[in-house]
Amino acid sequence: MEDKVYLKLKEIRKDIDSIKYFNLPLIQEAMRQTELRIQDENNRKNRIDRRAYALLSLYTALFCGIIAINKFNGIHKDSMAIGIISILLIAMGGVFIILKSKKYAPLGTFPLTWLNKEFFTSHDDQRENDAMFGHVLCHILCDIQESLVISKDSNDKRIKLLDNILAISMLCILLVCYLIR
Repeated sequence: MEDKVYLKLKEIRKDIDSIKYFNLPLIQEAMRQTELRIQDENNRKNRIDRRAYALLSLYTALFCGIIAINKFNGIHKDSMAIGIISILLIAMGGVFIILKSKKYAPLGTFPLTWLNKEFFTSHDDQRENDAMFGHVLCHILCDIQESLVISKDSNDKRIKLLDNILAISMLCILLVCYLIR
């Protein structure tokens, strides 16, 4: 899917370079909508992180609890405890993968993007100034599209892994209930 997006962006960049006049209000609305999408993807990433940290805390507590129950109460279900601990370790590993740093769509652009003689040159004709502004905004939109694809794909993979970890959690909770009954 990413390859199709990159090929499409390559075509769009060629089209942008050939455009003489731009519809600035429409491009500015596209920028606003894009910024909203970036904020949404970044908020989504933060929500995934919060859930993963909560699960990590829960798993650590369960892990310690199972070891304590097995050690101090002399439960003779060692294989069950080992099974639960194994499941918890697998789930904790998944949570660590979720929390590992991932690429995301940052807001804004680097100053170097703007430090270009062509951008600072003012033309006598407002249309030429608008054309430069439209040109720049369109290229920024292309750059942001690439970043958003990376962020969305990363978040989608993390959510799928989180869903799988939650399924493992249900199995673990059932086994813990059986162990302490």
